[in-house]
Amino acid sequence: IMDTSTVLRTLLNDQDRAELLGRDTAITQVEVAPDTSIVLGLADNRWARVLWPTQHSSAKRVADWARHYHLWESTTQLSRDILLQQGELKADEKLAPHLVGMGGSTRVLRYTPSKRVVLRHGNHVIEVSHRRFPQHQITGVPTPRKLGPVADPHLVVHEFVADRNLSSEHAPELDAIAGMVFARLHRLPPPEGPCTNVFRRLAALAQLFRYLNPILAARLNWIAGHVEELGGTPVFSHGDASPARVLTDGTQLWLTNFERACGGPAAVDVGSYVETSDSEAGERFISGYTRAGGKLPNARALRHARAQAKLLRIADPLRQGHADWETEIFAELDAVKELVL
Repeated sequence: IMDTSTVLRTLLNDQDRAELLGRDTAITQVEVAPDTSIVLGLADNRWARVLWPTQHSSAKRVADWARHYHLWESTTQLSRDILLQQGELKADEKLAPHLVGMGGSTRVLRYTPSKRVVLRHGNHVIEVSHRRFPQHQITGVPTPRKLGPVADPHLVVHEFVADRNLSSEHAPELDAIAGMVFARLHRLPPPEGPCTNVFRRLAALAQLFRYLNPILAARLNWIAGHVEELGGTPVFSHGDASPARVLTDGTQLWLTNFERACGGPAAVDVGSYVETSDSEAGERFISGYTRAGGKLPNARALRHARAQAKLLRIADPLRQGHADWETEIFAELDAVKELVL
């Protein structure tokens, strides 16, 4: 049986991938489960997945679904035991049941196979997730207006407000306003449930790396061992704070993507936002945050919060399908080491 590392290397090579898929298309997303599956999101809003024997029944289910709904799907034998299956968005195994009957004039804004798709339909944005959307009551903070109610808990519809966010929009005054908005968010009653346990997530990731690159796994474990837990009174934490989560039309801001909202220390959001901004934007964010009454974590806590945010995104080069993902992750781990040691 071909092993996961070999198949992954083949898929991340542009030429080899084009040959396998029968077309030249870039990767937008990669999910790896060793000797089980490798799932690719593709730039043409299709998906492809390599399936080991335990997943062959899943391939048949998807092929049957696609045939029933007249959707494009293709399954080929990659080796004696391994299948390569491709399909269109509406044949995505986890999302398909929530997309039945969706109109043809929708435009795909973002797509993560088996997990989530964000569609635009006129002045509406439709988000579909493999998980039920949490029902948070968020008041006093600008968010896109929800439309509904919607019967399917895996689906959220809200008004379209902007197609730009602060990761691409260079408007210095907006960084400080984003800080003010987060200070307001942190004054709301915290939702139930703790924030993502970064150390549990890293242990699972180290297990994957042990399979793909044992030296990388050991390095991750060693550095994670030097990162401290964050203390502090729980606030309403966004759970995935970054400039990309703040939509803007150039003058107004809207906070989005509250799926990971949780009750946790303010440092979780502040560290995450600062770590995903350039240094000047991060300083402006902090200035707005404190001006609006946000309580800033001390310098040590902020460094460790930034380290946690970096570690939660450490696998991004692999998830984004970069051929040199190992080199990139080693470099990121060195940057975490600089923050905490």
